[in-house]
Amino acid sequence: MKWDSHLQSAATIINQFEGQIPLAAFLRDFFRHNPRMGSADRKSIAAMVYAFYRLGHALGKADPAQRILAGLLLCSKDPVPALEYMVPEWASHAGDTLSEKMELVARRTGPITLEELFPWKDQLSRGVEPSAFFRSLLRQPRMFLRIRDGMHDQVLGALAEAGVALERLGADGVALPAATKTGQILTDPSWYQIQDDSSQRTARFFNPDLVPLGRGALVWDCCAGSGGKSILFHDLHPEADLWVSDSRPAMIRNLRSRFRDAGITRYHSSVVDISGGALPPFHPRQAAVLIADVPCTGSGTWARTPEQLYFFHPGRILKMKQRQIEICNRILPCLKTGGSLVYITCSVFAGENEGVVEEICSQHGLELRAQEILEGYAQGADTLFAALLTKVDKPGYQGLGTQGHPDKE
Repeated sequence: MKWDSHLQSAATIINQFEGQIPLAAFLRDFFRHNPRMGSADRKSIAAMVYAFYRLGHALGKADPAQRILAGLLLCSKDPVPALEYMVPEWASHAGDTLSEKMELVARRTGPITLEELFPWKDQLSRGVEPSAFFRSLLRQPRMFLRIRDGMHDQVLGALAEAGVALERLGADGVALPAATKTGQILTDPSWYQIQDDSSQRTARFFNPDLVPLGRGALVWDCCAGSGGKSILFHDLHPEADLWVSDSRPAMIRNLRSRFRDAGITRYHSSVVDISGGALPPFHPRQAAVLIADVPCTGSGTWARTPEQLYFFHPGRILKMKQRQIEICNRILPCLKTGGSLVYITCSVFAGENEGVVEEICSQHGLELRAQEILEGYAQGADTLFAALLTKVDKPGYQGLGTQGHPDKE
């Protein structure tokens, strides 16, 4: 039966995968080397693999096949044909509650709890509701759009014409099914941004009432990635002198493409490796705002990348905290007195969130104005942390100096 073959292929992938590259990329490579598999086969096998990793650290002693079957039951609200064939006694339980399903799994495979899935409850940030967060890891998140420049009629009209089920979130947010092909439906990329709901909610930390800026005020997004938050900031502060950088050239190329699609032409971009001691080519203490969406464990996004949950070791929290503090130490000499730092992570761990904020406040003469866990588990989104800090005069503080300004790319 094909389901047995799919289960065997999924187990093969799991045995070969070591977590060193994204699972999605590994699956693409695997299927490319097995071209005889049809699209339905690939979809079924991928679902089995993701079900295995969504269980995180639960059922650690079970073999891959047992974990796959348990994951298929726990991660789906609809009947799964493969599961109905392989475990027929579970066939009528697709709509059961998660607790009821866990009881079924326990009878067949062994005890299972949400705390085993994510065994670092004591390290969560304040504001993260453990049970709700753990449950969210068993579900694929949705896709989210942010409508730009008042293009609501165009975006919503095109989605409605295509028959896409959607949910409005706030004034500009839209939630869509994860597999929605927006590029085929929305013809003008300047109308919208694909951006997670919690990322959109960081706008409150850019709000002109909290962060008033004069025309030409210098703003540096120092870990800009592909530029989603930079575009969000620009839409709120189009008068700012925006500088964006990242250590990865591919990200900056992607950012420039997204800025072009968004119709943003007035900005400066460069490849800057802050951890290596580099800074952008403007003079110290000129920035009115620093945006630091720093590298982190990504634990708030593990519902999208469950393989990272499976391979995670808690020792990474301290390593990431040290890196985050190092980045802040490098960039804060660029912030003028009275300027603002917006510190952001996609982590749920206090060490990377409140722990970093407390340390840089004590070291750099910063005043904490607001901080918040932007929980996304209630709406199928990521969970982020954001803090707004202002640089104030601190007697005796001389800054850390500057090191090496690279040429602008």
